[in-house]
This record gives sequence, C-alpha cells and structure tokens, in this order.
Amino acid sequence: MSWYKTGTVTVTNGSTAVTGAGTLFVGAVSAGDAFVGPTGQVYEVVAVISATQLTISPSYQGSSQPGAAYGIFPTYAALVSFNTRLNALLVNYESVLTGAGAGKFLNGTAAAPGVSFVGDTDTGVRWVSSNTLALVTGGADRVVVSNSAMEVKVPVTGAAVQSSPTDFTPGKIMLTGSALAINTLPVIGNASVTDNSIKTGFYAYQVSGGAVSSGGPAGASFGNLLHSRRAGSGGEAQMLFVDSGSAAAPPGSIWSRWRLLGDWSPWVRHYTQSSVLGAVSQSGGVPTGALIETGSNANGRWEKYANGTMNVTRTILNFSDVTVASGNIFQSLEVPFDFPVTFIEPPVVSLSVRSSSSVWGNGRPTSNNAGVGRLYAPISIAGLVIVDIEVTGRWF
Repeated sequence: MSWYKTGTVTVTNGSTAVTGAGTLFVGAVSAGDAFVGPTGQVYEVVAVISATQLTISPSYQGSSQPGAAYGIFPTYAALVSFNTRLNALLVNYESVLTGAGAGKFLNGTAAAPGVSFVGDTDTGVRWVSSNTLALVTGGADRVVVSNSAMEVKVPVTGAAVQSSPTDFTPGKIMLTGSALAINTLPVIGNASVTDNSIKTGFYAYQVSGGAVSSGGPAGASFGNLLHSRRAGSGGEAQMLFVDSGSAAAPPGSIWSRWRLLGDWSPWVRHYTQSSVLGAVSQSGGVPTGALIETGSNANGRWEKYANGTMNVTRTILNFSDVTVASGNIFQSLEVPFDFPVTFIEPPVVSLSVRSSSSVWGNGRPTSNNAGVGRLYAPISIAGLVIVDIEVTGRWF
C-alpha cells in the first residue's frame, strides 16, 4: 500500500499536533499508522482529528517547520485493526444470517419494535404474543392482529371509508351515524319456519315475482319484513310493513308477531293514524279491522267500536202529542222506529225530549233492529215534540 503524502504539514517542536494543508486525513489515515516528519524521524499517529489535523506520539522532536513535506504509511496495527473489524463483522453477519436473514426478528416493544427504521426507531412491527403482532407508530400499538381478531386503535380513514354519512358507495366502511343504504333487500322465503335459520335483518316480502315469500298475515302481498332473534334458539320477532295487499292487510298497515320456543303467535295489526277510523271487523272475537267505524242512513247514525260496542242515535222531529190521560199524568201513543243498523241482541233504548215543558220518555227494543217509545207529562201537551233516541248494544 502506497504512502500518503498529499499536501504539506506544519509541525512544532514539542507539540503532538500536526496541521495539514491540502490534506484529507480522514479515510486515508488511521490511528496506528506511522508519520514521517520533515527530519525523517518516525512517529505514531495517535488519532485522526479531522481532514487537516492529526495527533502524534511522542511530541515532535525536530525544529518547527511550516508547509513541510511528510509521509504516512500503514503499520502492522492497521492489519490488527482490520482483523478486529472483520471478526466483528462476521459475528454481526452471523446474527443477521440466523435472525433477520432467516426471516426472524427480535420481539421488540412498543417503544422499540423488532422491525423499525433508521430514521424512525419507534415505528414498525413488533411481536406481542403467540400468533399476535402489532403495527406501531410513535411508540404505541395502533393495530393489533391475531389469528382470531384485528383491533384498530386509531380512526380509520381514506378511500375505503364513507366520505360522509350519506356516501352510499358499495364496499365502503360505514361511519358512525351513517344511514343504512341497501338498494335491494334479500327476499325472505317461508317466514314461519321455527328452525332458527332466519338471520336477523331486513327482508323483502313478496308473494309473486321471482323468489316467493309465505307466512305473512292474510291478504299481505308485498312489503318489507324485519326479523330479529334474541338468542341462538327461540326468542324471535317479526314486523311486516305492507305496501300492497287486500282489504284484510291494506297498504300502509303494520303487523307483528313473536315466538319463544314453539310456533309463531298470530299476526297482530298495529293501529296507526290511518287505521283508527274505518270498517271494524273481528274473527273469533279478536278485532281485525279499524278501531272505530261510523256511518249513517235515513234511520240515523251509528258508531261501531273494535271491542264490539255499538251506539246508535236518531232524532224524530214529530214524535207525538202527550194527551192520553193515564192516572194523574198524561202519555203519548207508543211510536215505533227502526235502527240504522242491526244489533246481535236487543239493545238498550233511551229517549231524550227537547221541550221547555216537563216531558220525559221511555223506550224499548222490539227486535234487534227496531224499537218503540212513549212520552209522559204531568199535564196534557198538544203538539208534536222533538225526541232524540240513543241505542246502545253490541254488533258482535
């Protein structure tokens, strides 16, 4: 190996400092090399301070000289240093060969993950426990993945996440508070199965057109069905929103039913603003129609209630004179009248008289759809009297 002689040096008698000019000691000179000064005497290079600064031993013995020629050559110490470094490299390489070189890394910690980066040593990947690793940033676990779950400890953002609660792009992760957007619901088959095979969710209900549904309330043709299950077996409930059906299950009607362990309960209709008034009906004593039904004809008005009660009112303008003596009072003839609807049994008939005189009345049914009434007064009253008739009974 050739000597290093680039540039010149300044040496001072009694000083260990060597100052170069036009030199590049770093990389070209090592501690242990031999420094030959202007007088030809050999010194040991103790340290390379910079590109222009060396330290020698012993201190320079010759006369001080600026800008003098010099020479530096390697000694056996360089070979020893090389061997030392080579052995250290081999040891390091062996650890790499059996570790990272074989795909094996240190377990690491959150503060110092086993796989990290030169410019960011607290960011990388670390081993947490058996079959579990963590992605680390800033000295903290952000995502922990095992063979059974993935735990994300930071907000999830990006193109795979909804840009807003109303972003309905298919395949995106939903934001908290987002609306559920499903273009087409799966069609439920037999909604009445009891084998716990129906998963909790929303379904389309349709009795025709492709896949066919069954098990809904009588008269329901199309709608949306919500099915929920509380436990692994049993504890199920269904709610059906009808958008097409017959009078028995008209559009807009809402139905529900439940089951615990056995069969489903009967469907029951939920009453809404649109179903309070309408035609009342019943099956086996259970209401199946509206809550209240009203109507009228020439014989009066009626109100039917879902519990079976029915009220009838009728006003007769020219009832009768009250001129027939009966003991100490007077009475009218008995006046017959028809009801606007038929009761299932003889009802209760009441009369209310519109008069400034002291007049009262009494009524009774003669059949399920007709009755009679008579007026009474303490004095004879000639002239026709207005009478309001109220009849109360049951339609089932």
